[in-house]
Amino acid sequence: MKQRRKKIKSEEKSPYFKKESKSNVASPYFQNVVKFEDTVSKYFVSSKKKSSIKSEGKIPLKEEEWKEKIPLKEEGWEEKFPLKEDEWEEKKLFTENLVLITKNRKTTSYDIETLASMEPIVYVPKFVPMSSPYNLVQETLYYDPWKLLVATTFLNRTKGTQAFPIMWKFLEEYSTPQKTIKAGTTKIANLLRPLGLQNIRAERLVKFSLTYLANPDFSTPKELFGMGQYAEDSWRLFCGEEDDAWMEGSGLEPTDKMLKMYINWRRVVHKGYLKDNEMSIDDAQRRS
Repeated sequence: MKQRRKKIKSEEKSPYFKKESKSNVASPYFQNVVKFEDTVSKYFVSSKKKSSIKSEGKIPLKEEEWKEKIPLKEEGWEEKFPLKEDEWEEKKLFTENLVLITKNRKTTSYDIETLASMEPIVYVPKFVPMSSPYNLVQETLYYDPWKLLVATTFLNRTKGTQAFPIMWKFLEEYSTPQKTIKAGTTKIANLLRPLGLQNIRAERLVKFSLTYLANPDFSTPKELFGMGQYAEDSWRLFCGEEDDAWMEGSGLEPTDKMLKMYINWRRVVHKGYLKDNEMSIDDAQRRS
């Protein structure tokens, strides 16, 4: 022990030995602390730097610099920013001068001016639907699927008493999809003004007519622009391949009140409980 103490004293007397003061030795708890000078708060930025930061937002970049900093279209940008359903449908069906129809994974383009100058489509009804006591407008327009589907757009969320006068006036002035396309949205919107939302309705009629001419052999109206379930059920009942859509087990059970009444009446007539064009007591009460 005494020898060890002597050795330490001799080392301390050596000129190469420097005793570190306690002030120079840092505690191990402060070894990894980040210096304050390395992270300067944004509130202590000099006035010159602040002015330069503000000026960068005001001075517009040149086109070349803008493309270099933020590319307008990167790879996979559609996946990062998916389009809404309406925007996707617009992009899918229409361009500036073309209508795009996709069938069996093949997309065919149709020129709008060519579609507007097409000859009228000849349609031969597959059957004559039975006239019901309800006098549905579909029963009158069964001979022309385009007119029948146009009627469904007028009746969509609109009362018949309000829609029918404008609808018949529209079909009188624009009796074919070709005439509707040539008329354009502005003229049609003026006609539809009493119904409200005239610009949206007019654009829908024009675009529906374009897809109808581009895809006349459609298997379901849902392949056309703006057609929903009500149009699908009406087309199946009055323009389908066979007059059996109203039968039980056919897979057609519409939610629309009037179409439901028509199907129930047709089934009753088929079973022989009623004669043609005769209403039951329940149907008379519903109609009143």
